[in-house]
Amino acid sequence: MNDILIFLASIVLVIVIGSIFKVNIGFIAIVFAYLLSVSVLDVSVSELFQIWPAKLFLIIFSISLFYSFASSNGSIEKLAIKFIYRFRTIPAMIPIGIFLITVLIAGSGGGPYVATVVMAPITLKIAAISGMNPLLGVIAVTCGASGISLSQLSVVGQLVRGLIERTEYSEQASTLQQMVFSNAMMFHTFIFILFYFILKGYKLKPAIMEKPSEFTKEQATSIGIIAFVILMYLSPNLLGLIFPNNTVIELVKSKFDFTFAALIGATISFLLKLGDEKEVFRKIPWSTLILVTGMGLLVGVGEKCGIIQELAELVGTNVTPKLIPVIMAGCSGLMSFISDGPGVVYPTLYPLVSGIADITGINPGLLFSAVSVGDSTTVISPFSTGGAMFLSFVTLEKQREKMFVQFMIIPFVFLAILIGLISLKVFIYGI
Repeated sequence: MNDILIFLASIVLVIVIGSIFKVNIGFIAIVFAYLLSVSVLDVSVSELFQIWPAKLFLIIFSISLFYSFASSNGSIEKLAIKFIYRFRTIPAMIPIGIFLITVLIAGSGGGPYVATVVMAPITLKIAAISGMNPLLGVIAVTCGASGISLSQLSVVGQLVRGLIERTEYSEQASTLQQMVFSNAMMFHTFIFILFYFILKGYKLKPAIMEKPSEFTKEQATSIGIIAFVILMYLSPNLLGLIFPNNTVIELVKSKFDFTFAALIGATISFLLKLGDEKEVFRKIPWSTLILVTGMGLLVGVGEKCGIIQELAELVGTNVTPKLIPVIMAGCSGLMSFISDGPGVVYPTLYPLVSGIADITGINPGLLFSAVSVGDSTTVISPFSTGGAMFLSFVTLEKQREKMFVQFMIIPFVFLAILIGLISLKVFIYGI
């Protein structure tokens, strides 16, 4: 029990210290992992190096690098503008168009960060032109990015799969990741539709936009490479559905990994000079890399010493099974309100799933989903990356103050809806 309390206190301290001093939590987590190992827990320095989550680092790095070319040369932004332009004369479709293009950007591998960076300024501009409530635009982008980003083609989806592979469910990682994605997509689509009507997206006036310019050669090539890599990744899976138990197809599927396919795509982009090398590397979310791997190391130390298993047993034996998914979602949402989801929440809560599922019999897919979807409900908090990014593009002081208050309230509305749906066993399946 003492080790559990020390470990939990360490995680809290890491988050608090990082938040107060505005220092990347990953750095502090690495320091705490080392201090705990050499002072309290029985983990050697050599074992500490072995615990380092190298696979997670490579997943995020390779996919981020691959999509950095399309981001740096403006091809993703141009694609977004062209898509929105198509809906300019059908005002009721503008919020839906924003939702769909965000889904396209985030789902094709850009993830929530790239999708938000691209869509935030465009969305706020469209809101000003069309008279759309800016909050509806924010929700369209947030829901589109949060739902689809858990697909296997996105960096977050790959991160989820990588974390699941570190548990006893490694052989089921693909199936469980797909369950997480399905639950997230259903929930966020429901939230978007709900607020589309609440905020009267169907009453918009036509938007006045200039026709966007054509793709440059570099931009068209970037889009082509992305499409090719995605097609190569999806083809064996689609063929596997058409021709089940085909040994050749199964062999191809086992050999093809999206992480390394992304590295190949990035290398081709480098050779074709589709973006400035320095700018491409600046686009890589280094802070997220440090965050994820640093927290992964700290939690890994807890796993190595059996603390995570003890904590899971403590929860599984003292909490009613029906309440556990609700508690997991609530904890995830509250943590995400002030911290990074993939970097802090996932590495902290995902390792608890195995022990809790073994003790209670709850489907692990439900618990992974509760954590992932719970985390995504509060990503527009003004203290999170998504919320802060949107606020940074608001130029009018009064509007910024109003949206700040909205960003403080809306996340808890989303979280309350999620908890209600889990309690009613609606949308979230796997129980």
